[in-house]
Amino acid sequence: MKASRDLVLREFVRHRSGLFSLILSLVRDFAFAEEVMQELAVVVCDQWADFAPGTNFQAWAMRIARNKIYNLTREARKVVLLSSEALDAVEKAAAAESRSGWLEAVHHCLEAVEERTRTLLSLRYAKGLSGGEIARRLSMSTPAIHMALSRARTSIGRCVQGRLAGGGGSP
Repeated sequence: MKASRDLVLREFVRHRSGLFSLILSLVRDFAFAEEVMQELAVVVCDQWADFAPGTNFQAWAMRIARNKIYNLTREARKVVLLSSEALDAVEKAAAAESRSGWLEAVHHCLEAVEERTRTLLSLRYAKGLSGGEIARRLSMSTPAIHMALSRARTSIGRCVQGRLAGGGGSP
């Protein structure tokens, strides 16, 4: 599935402050960090189609920012205060923090759904059963199972997005 420009721009806006904080921690110069952020915004707008939905947007954007930091420091003959290894460590920490928050949100949202929904999700994703197998096991129609799973995924997705955006989110 390809990313839409709107999705990428929403992700950029959602992660803007975190990205800026990471950039500022790397360059330790507010004006220079703003310049990097502006350059990052331009590249994100130009290369939005390169982002793979479902992957870590912040890590993708930080790779771009890192390249911008190197290019801009070279052009301005500024000194980058951190080594390549340190920059790698910052990127990995940001990616881990992002995954940790996502996993925490998913766990919370799964805990909040009804037991019946959790059972359906478990049969489908933990046990790997097909919609037809679940339908036979629960004496339901296959379309009803597919609809219930679709609603559950939508509900949990909204909940996770709400929690990650700071809104608390509930399924």
